[in-house]
Formats: sequence, structure tokens, C-alpha cells
Amino acid sequence: MRLTSFAAAFVICAVAVGAEEPSERHRLAENLLDAMDMGTQITASFDAMTAVIPAQLKQMEALVPADAKGGKPGVGAEQQKEMMEKNMEMCAEEMKWEKIKPDYIDLYAETFSAEELKELIAFYQSPAGKVFMAKQPELMQKSMQLSQKTMMRLMPKIMAMSAEVAAEAAKEKADKPVESSDRDGQSAEEQLLASSETLRSLLMTPDIQQKLLLSAKQIAAINAAVIPPKSSIVPLAEAMEPFAPILVDWQIRALMPHVITSNGVRAFGTPEVQESLQLSHEQKMAIGAVLAKRRSDIEAVENTEFSMKFLREVLDPLDDKAYDDVVALLTADQRKTWESISEPRLKRRGR
Repeated sequence: MRLTSFAAAFVICAVAVGAEEPSERHRLAENLLDAMDMGTQITASFDAMTAVIPAQLKQMEALVPADAKGGKPGVGAEQQKEMMEKNMEMCAEEMKWEKIKPDYIDLYAETFSAEELKELIAFYQSPAGKVFMAKQPELMQKSMQLSQKTMMRLMPKIMAMSAEVAAEAAKEKADKPVESSDRDGQSAEEQLLASSETLRSLLMTPDIQQKLLLSAKQIAAINAAVIPPKSSIVPLAEAMEPFAPILVDWQIRALMPHVITSNGVRAFGTPEVQESLQLSHEQKMAIGAVLAKRRSDIEAVENTEFSMKFLREVLDPLDDKAYDDVVALLTADQRKTWESISEPRLKRRGR
């Protein structure tokens, strides 16, 4: 019985045809539209659609691949916003109820018989019909929430399909000749990362202080070290700069398992770990393919408009699978080495 939708709202962007004498069905159709308060429904649908367009544009823009220089083709964000505002103003003018009402009258008069129109009018003018109309906004909001829950349920299946496509693409890429910079299956991204803020928090924990045998003077210096505000994730050497003068070499080496663990499965793509594990060329290439697929899967999920809790529920299994796939490529001795250079807890996490 609910006959409005975003699509229906845009169907009527045409000029009303004819000026013939209104039939009984046309008169009844107009009465029905008035009883349904269709003008208010159309306006509400249009406003709701307008409200979500910015987020949809942002999501589509995020999915556009960058060029070699890191830029993205197309108009800039400001120009895009201005163009969209002009388009929405034009549509809003054309969608005014007084303009499109004649077309809706024609639509309903052609779709329903006179008897059907009378019955519909009787319903919408009845107490039950008025309650139905009054609860339309609530129904619309809950139906949108229901659609989102359905999408959340489908997302793992969608991601599985994306993973299959990404795996096929990675296999094709691995079969092609590669440039010398890629021969070891690693890229500039594949380096140990950390933040100065996280490192300081780690160094200030009693367990680490005891493990590194930090002196009171070292602890005070670490606590007083100047780090960038809201320290971001950067290459390890950069994150260690505030603490390198404070720690001795063996203490820095003793800290490495914690840093490796914090990098999660992507640590397998770093030169430090690959050298420690003495990976073969074939292993490096296979691990590179797993990590490339993982990055593709994560980017696809993170570009969606879902809650952080739901994203974690999807992202963590992706990390777990990537970890299992990488470990399966290692020999027994390499697995023992991995256990010795990483911490046993939270091995699989890390973005």
C-alpha cells in the first residue's frame, strides 16, 4: 500500500500532457492523493534522498583508483559540491508538488479503476488509514534501518566475492614479469610502522621496563621525551627518534618483538621479518600476493558507511585468514623463528 519511493519521485520530471476534461477517475485520483497527503510524502522522500547524497558521493570518490601521482580523475571536491547543489536546486524546483500533481493524478487514474480509487479513499479517510499515514515516517526510518541490517548481514558474502576476484588478480600479477623494485614481493608500504605515542605507552608499562632493565633515569627521560601531538603511524625509525638517544642497542632489539606484533600480519612483508625468516623468492612473492589481497579487502570494507563495531567484525576475520594463509607458506623452522621474534598475544591484528 505504500506507493512512494525515491525512484517514483523522479519518474515525474515530464510535462503534464493534455487539457481534456477531467474524468471521474481523475477526480477520484486527486481526492486519493489529497487523502494520502502525497505532497508531503514526495517532499519528505526528496529531502531524505538529498541528505544521503553527500555521503554517497564521498564513498564513490573513495572507490575511484588514484593515478600514478596519487591524484584522482574528475572534478575537484568544491566544484563537485557546487555542481550537485545546483542540480538539487533545479530538481527541487521541478519537483514542487503543484507542478507534478497533475502527472500523479494521471498516473493513479490510469492505474486504478474508479471502484478501486473509492475503496482506497475510504481507507485513507478511515481511522485506520489516518493512523497508517501518521506512522509512515516511523515506518520509513525503521525500513531504512532494516535495509542496513540486511546489508551488514550480506557484507561478509560480498567481501568473500571481492576476495576471490582480488586473489585472481593477484595471481595474474604474480604470473607476469615484475620490475626489479618488486622482485622481492615487497613495496614501500611494507615496512614496520609505529607511533611515538604508542611506543612511549609501551615503554612505560612495568613489564617492558623490567624486561629492558630500564633505569630510573631512562624512565624519566622517556616520560619527558617530546613527541608530536596526536602522534600518527609512521615508519619505525621515525617513531623511535625521541627514544633512540635514551635506549641502548640491546634494549631496542628487545623491544622489536612487540613492534612486530603490533604490525600484525603485514609484518611478514617487511625486510626485517623476511630476513629473519630467510624467506625464499617464491615465499616472498606468495606472501606479497596474500598481503595485496588483504589490503584490497580492507580498503573495500573501510570505504563503506558502517559502524566501527561492524567493521571490526568484518576486518578481524580478514586479518585472521591472511595470517593463516601466510603461516601456511612457512616451513616448520620458519614458524619457530616467527614465534621467537614476535609476542604470542594478538599476533594476527594490525592494519
